[in-house]
Amino acid sequence: GVWSGDEAVTIERTASDGRHVLRFVNPGADEADPAGRAISCDVFQMVDLRPLRAGLSAEADAVLELSARFLDDRPANTKPSVTFTAQIFLFSGDPAGMQARWPRAAPEAIASGAALLTTLGGDAGRWRHGTTRVFMPREADFAVIQLAARPNIRPAVLDSLYVDDVRLTLK
Repeated sequence: GVWSGDEAVTIERTASDGRHVLRFVNPGADEADPAGRAISCDVFQMVDLRPLRAGLSAEADAVLELSARFLDDRPANTKPSVTFTAQIFLFSGDPAGMQARWPRAAPEAIASGAALLTTLGGDAGRWRHGTTRVFMPREADFAVIQLAARPNIRPAVLDSLYVDDVRLTLK
């Protein structure tokens, strides 16, 4: 239930509805590779899937769906383009130490899925919806959810980039 990762802030998007959204602020190097280039602003959440196993049917497929809404509120045709990402990684085993090994641990995932949205600004308050799905193997113990904003030219400068309405659903 806690987001971690690069610098991001929760802000009140409009005073009229009191709705809060997450604004991507600043890319950071990964803890496992502090000398690496910071190319995107990423936030992560780990989700324990083990309590859900009892409700899974042995005969039916289970699908984990991640959806989010993204907003590039920069003026139209602002360069560089920005790619928003919503990604799911499923793992078996003990999640202890995952943060210290991330992102090098990503190839250990037993399943993954991603949704990518690229924009040049000009959304003028129009949110774009991204959804990804992944079959959930019975041996999946936990998921790592990743949301990101990546300017497609370096160095990365972030401005007016938001995510909201993040949902993780088991079907």
